[in-house]
Amino acid sequence: MSRDEPATAEELTFAIAEAIQTAEELALTSVARGDYSQSEIISERLTPNLMQAKMYAEIAPLGGVDQLSALEIRNGIAEATAVASDLADIDAKYSPLLSMLRRLREAVSRHIN
Repeated sequence: MSRDEPATAEELTFAIAEAIQTAEELALTSVARGDYSQSEIISERLTPNLMQAKMYAEIAPLGGVDQLSALEIRNGIAEATAVASDLADIDAKYSPLLSMLRRLREAVSRHIN
């Protein structure tokens, strides 16, 4: 496990919140450039999936993440990663977000049963 990899539900929640913030900042730069379509994709598809994952990470029991939460966290991050991949195909400025989400997806796959 790398130093930056979330090991607890609290760290996972924080990592997801960072990804949400990064996505929202990218959406704002798209709007500033007059590109509303990419901003719309972020606000309608990417952010809601990350918010879902974050919500389930936040409600995880103290001892760890239960099966329902693990499934919802994995699905939310996987869907957000797919959206970020589509965005990165359109514009390379989304590549750092895609990398962040891929690392998060891999960490979740390794540590949440």
